[in-house]
Amino acid sequence: MSDALSPTKPGDLARSLRYALQRDERGRPLAPEHRDNPDFMAAWLIRHLERSGYLVLKRPISLFPDQSQDGPGFQHMLAD
Repeated sequence: MSDALSPTKPGDLARSLRYALQRDERGRPLAPEHRDNPDFMAAWLIRHLERSGYLVLKRPISLFPDQSQDGPGFQHMLAD
């Protein structure tokens, strides 16, 4: 296995997040009290992405506010 980084497809990321929002690490449904707790879910999503091999990066703040910081597939990802 290579350590090379590659961009993920929005659909792959969406499937991974959808799974994490519904299931625990053993594939069992998450308890409703966990799903309704935003702090738990934020930490849970971070752990899930780490276990799934994702590396999340953030672009630096633009010096030119008129320029969009969203990538070419951003609007498409929101529509999925």
